[in-house]
Parts: sequence; structure tokens; C-alpha cells
Amino acid sequence: MATTPRSERHLLAHLLFTIGDMGRPLEYFYPGHRARWQERFGVATMPEVLCASFRHRTSTTGVFGAKAHWPQFQDILADPVLGDMLNVVLVPSTRRRDTETQAVSLAVAESTGR
Repeated sequence: MATTPRSERHLLAHLLFTIGDMGRPLEYFYPGHRARWQERFGVATMPEVLCASFRHRTSTTGVFGAKAHWPQFQDILADPVLGDMLNVVLVPSTRRRDTETQAVSLAVAESTGR
């Protein structure tokens, strides 16, 4: 799921997880979370994180879901190793109608670090 900051896709990702057919669409590619994923899966590189994520986070229907902001998604698709590992079938696109509120929320989040 390609998202923009403060677009409330975190809630959507968790709802998709509870359904169970879409894997666990979390932020595996966010640079700030990489060390945590590496530690959790006991691996050292991003391709290893992706392989471990496939093993542990794919649904019983065979779907692996991930959530990434577009710049993160672009970086992954530009990496030949990671790009070959991903078979991007569908990238849902959603927009937040109240863009002013989204912008204020992003500014507050960036200024407070939350």
C-alpha cells in the first residue's frame, strides 16, 4: 500500500491485518524501523528482512502486504535485488479529502517528532 504521510492508512493497514487475507501490511521499508526488523528477524540486510517478512507475514491465502510512503516504495523498486523480490500486483491508491487537516497534522508530527 503506497501512502502519503498522515493519510490515516495506519488504521487501514491494521484493519486489513485483522481480516487476515492481506498478510500483515506494516511499514517494513521505513528507514527508521529497519534496525528493529533486522533485530526481530535476526538478519543484517534489507533483502534478508524482506525474505523473513515473506516467511512470517504472508497470509494463508499467499498474500504479503506492506505499507510504504511513496519515496520508500520508489527506493525499493529502484533496488535491483529488492525490486526482483517483490511482485507488485496492486498498489491501492487513496486520498484524504481534508488536505488542510492532513497538512496541519503532518506539520505537528514533524515538529514534535510524533
